[in-house]
Amino acid sequence: MRTHRLLLGTHTSGQQTDYLQIAHFDLPKPPAARIEDYNPQTEELGGYGASKEPIKFSVVQKIVHPGEVNKARYQPQNPNVIATWASDRNVYVWDRSKHPSIPSGEPKPQATLTGHQEEGFALEWNPQVEGQLLSGSADGKVNLWDLQRDFSLENKTLRPKTTYSHHSASVNDVQYHPSFGANLFGSVSDDLSFQLMDMRRPDTSKPAITFKEAHSDAINTLAFHPTLDKLFATGSADKTIGVFDLRFPEHGKIHSLEGHKDVITKIDWHPTDSAILASSSDDRRVIFWDLSRAGMEQTPEDAEDGPPEMLFMHGGHTNRVSDFTWNRNDPWVI
Repeated sequence: MRTHRLLLGTHTSGQQTDYLQIAHFDLPKPPAARIEDYNPQTEELGGYGASKEPIKFSVVQKIVHPGEVNKARYQPQNPNVIATWASDRNVYVWDRSKHPSIPSGEPKPQATLTGHQEEGFALEWNPQVEGQLLSGSADGKVNLWDLQRDFSLENKTLRPKTTYSHHSASVNDVQYHPSFGANLFGSVSDDLSFQLMDMRRPDTSKPAITFKEAHSDAINTLAFHPTLDKLFATGSADKTIGVFDLRFPEHGKIHSLEGHKDVITKIDWHPTDSAILASSSDDRRVIFWDLSRAGMEQTPEDAEDGPPEMLFMHGGHTNRVSDFTWNRNDPWVI
């Protein structure tokens, strides 16, 4: 068995107490390959259900949260430190090591970050600079917070270090550039644009690079490629995924992926396989895409199942898929 940890947030629409939750689950190790388990249709050994060991899942910690959890992200440098977007327009920071396993009383975050005029869903810790956090909101603003500089036991309510006002509508996702995160971040918005901001510039309303009308509807999600530092992808309410090159903003998309039947909620590149991208949607599906298959010829029968880049579709959910993440310790687990 391999034990993994999950970060979860509840959304009860005010009907019950909401929680930030930590769960443990055990994945069984793959069984030894047997020739009788070979599937000639998929050309694979084993597959779903091949292991006879049960998957064990349990919530090991519940922390009372002030309203619904719009987004939760752990700090890369210390995964016990967690930031959450709440429905009350505030961002909260928690240290799970300072909370009991069984919740009691009122919410007691370690820090409250105030400064947005509307609630939001965009949230990202800086992977290169410990304590820096970005949040984006329906107020059209991106706030930069510096907990290393501003937080203390005497100062638990923080104001943003910098406010960026480069979008004209709701900011739906933000992400630090994986190679230049100390200085650059990207954001996407209901204003149909992707914008790259250079934090060294004094003008907080002027982006370094803009892709205008990158989609025909709101852009919900953004993912920089982890190793090809000029590439990024976006997912939209227009049901498509766009792939772009930062060097050519005037060219728009260099590739488009179509296969979802509803609004795309999240995209993320595979951490080690440079051609693989995953996406989730309100259509209850998670799709794995292989961009190395772009342009491959298909039979009419294959084309009915989707474009050549569509590697695999998971349809096990009964409602919209709000969020997902790749398992960094098990490269094909989401």
